[in-house]
Amino acid sequence: MSIEEITLRNFRSWRDEHRIPLRPLTLIYGPNSSGKSSILIALSLLRQTLERASGAPVPLHPVGPFADVGDFTTLVHGHDEERAL
Repeated sequence: MSIEEITLRNFRSWRDEHRIPLRPLTLIYGPNSSGKSSILIALSLLRQTLERASGAPVPLHPVGPFADVGDFTTLVHGHDEERAL
């Protein structure tokens, strides 16, 4: 199984939907504060969540061996708990 694309919405500094295609070689570059680290954190968060998955639905695991992103309020855009990730 391979992941070909991830979509992030209301994740950290990104409010709008962002589709990020992933290929065998993916370069992440851009100016400072453009969200590069958010992509890497999202991938780490996805990995540690999927490695702990034992059924459906799969709960998000924000603290683990690959990422420690705190709680939902820390992750969601604008710290607005009414938004969905």
